[in-house]
Amino acid sequence: MSLAAAALLLPALTAAVPSLGDRLVAGYAKQWSLPLTVSKATEAGWTAATGDSTACDVVSGRRFRFGELLTPTLIFDAMGSLAGVQIVVNETTYPSYPQSNWRPSGWWFTATGDPPELSSLALHFKDPAKLCSAEAVDEAGSSIGDRLWLRLTSDDFEQLPLIEEEVQAGMPDSGWNLGRCLPSNVFYPGSLGMGLHYWRHVGRTTTSACEDAGPVFLMYEHGVLVGFGILLFGTGRAATVGGVLPSFSPSGAPIAPGDSAFEFPRSAAFLERAFLTPGTAPTCMADLTKWDGTTAGAANLSFIASTMHFALSDMSAITCAPAPPRSPSAPSPPPPLTAYECAGGLIAARLNVRKFELYDTWFDDNSSMTLVQAGAPYQGVDEIKEYMKFILPFSPYISANGLLHGEESIVKFDEEKRSCVILSLAHNRFQMSEMGGNELFETAWFNTVEWRFDDQKVGRIDIFCTLPSFCGPRPTAQPRATERKLL
Repeated sequence: MSLAAAALLLPALTAAVPSLGDRLVAGYAKQWSLPLTVSKATEAGWTAATGDSTACDVVSGRRFRFGELLTPTLIFDAMGSLAGVQIVVNETTYPSYPQSNWRPSGWWFTATGDPPELSSLALHFKDPAKLCSAEAVDEAGSSIGDRLWLRLTSDDFEQLPLIEEEVQAGMPDSGWNLGRCLPSNVFYPGSLGMGLHYWRHVGRTTTSACEDAGPVFLMYEHGVLVGFGILLFGTGRAATVGGVLPSFSPSGAPIAPGDSAFEFPRSAAFLERAFLTPGTAPTCMADLTKWDGTTAGAANLSFIASTMHFALSDMSAITCAPAPPRSPSAPSPPPPLTAYECAGGLIAARLNVRKFELYDTWFDDNSSMTLVQAGAPYQGVDEIKEYMKFILPFSPYISANGLLHGEESIVKFDEEKRSCVILSLAHNRFQMSEMGGNELFETAWFNTVEWRFDDQKVGRIDIFCTLPSFCGPRPTAQPRATERKLL
């Protein structure tokens, strides 16, 4: 029988992992809710970047774009779930360093299927090693992922911190600099917030070089990542498709062309007032308030900033309150647990009742196994192992044991005890050995397995079956040190 076969059928079961967020929304003003599945993307008019919606590249997964837009390019995994995003530039219209802050090295690469003039920066939300091999058990439930990893051209990754404390711990050597926090309701009642900004290689002094600015910035609320963004600097150029420059609204606000979600801070002073620590605005940034709006005039500008914000959670109630301090004397309470996360812990433990040498990993003195018809439980590692040796195929009573059908489901979850119970139904065929009378028969049985999540151990296993030789008294040919029923 299989006690861990739930990995085949249970949807979205994972061990307790951090949640990156429950959405991906591009653009502060545009508020473009990006599709989280291939089917939703297709319905919304997104198309495969390579022309084949099923083709999966081990580096970039299944990539989809909206119309002619290059950014954002969405990365989906083999299951059709959102797994990351790519920022794409065209070197023909947006030249690399030193005319901008992107370089054809480090984080930027040409993705499979793209022409050589396109370069991508990739951010992954899930394990990038499973882009083309993801299964239901790898999915993150209502979360879009459990990480924010920046791909390096060396096929390595930089793990961007999900917790603000981790950013602060690496400063200043990591290049991250503290910026300002933008709360909700600042511009008008109901306006969205952005959280506390952290910038890379910019925002430390006024002499920070625009061409050295890190292309990714991070946003936190109460110490937790709530969004990220892209900051691209180009001399007199925008990072839009074709390098099309922004136009201006009647109020003087720059407007991105077409469907683009790019935004264009008007000046370093504006950037400083809302997002940078006072006295750190880079003087290399162009002042769009002095631009006449023409292409010729743009050629005389210094670095134009093209930004794009990505929200990972609700930004309507950003307070900019600091993260509550951690008490060194009081341990942090365990994070909330769901039934799926609990069952995912059992799957992650890879319980295999045939591997007797690993029983101490899965069972302890509080573990028990009971044949319900017989009543008395087997208690602890040694007794459970004794019974399993009796019923598994290498028992002297059994020549062969085949599973004809099986299915599993979660039947109970105890939030207070932080445990869950998995029900397994099985239809088996047995060929008994000569010691077992050479009988050939089929039988049905089911078992329940309780998993103690915090201990990462089995609590109890209850077995229900209709087979007297397995569920009744132990045969006399298989004596036992203590006289009692089979269980």
